[in-house]
Amino acid sequence: MNKLDKLDKFGFTLIELMVVIVILGVLSMIGITAFTSSQVRSRDAKRKADLANFQKSLEFYYNDYNSFPLGDAEGKIQCKAAAICEWGLEFSDDNGTIYMIRLPKETTGSRRYYYVSDGIDYRVYAWLENTEDQDIITPSVATNCATSGTLECNYGIASVNITP
Repeated sequence: MNKLDKLDKFGFTLIELMVVIVILGVLSMIGITAFTSSQVRSRDAKRKADLANFQKSLEFYYNDYNSFPLGDAEGKIQCKAAAICEWGLEFSDDNGTIYMIRLPKETTGSRRYYYVSDGIDYRVYAWLENTEDQDIITPSVATNCATSGTLECNYGIASVNITP
């Protein structure tokens, strides 16, 4: 028996290699899917936390003025006499009182938060990516959480005297 005959008995067949590659591919897809869904849930949790913090700052504002800041037609906050507080910037009043160092801002460029208020009550909306989230609602007012085009918001918080 020569050396080549012995080597043939210790190698892998093409079928064995293909099976291993398929198994690795399936395991990779499962891992990528789990990772992607956890990223979606993480971004949604951040949106909810951002709106909860913003809600606290609105209550502080109400304590000072007996009114909530008005909302404009584009879903932004009119926090000063004639000025809009942009999402992602400071939320302060004309007296220099800072209610929030940085208003929450959507991390994705195609979405935004939407604020509605007449001074008596308020609603703040966002769009959650996870369509299976238990907190998804149908807003009671017309909203658009897209920076361009239309994307109806599906999550909201409100003052205690109304529902989102």
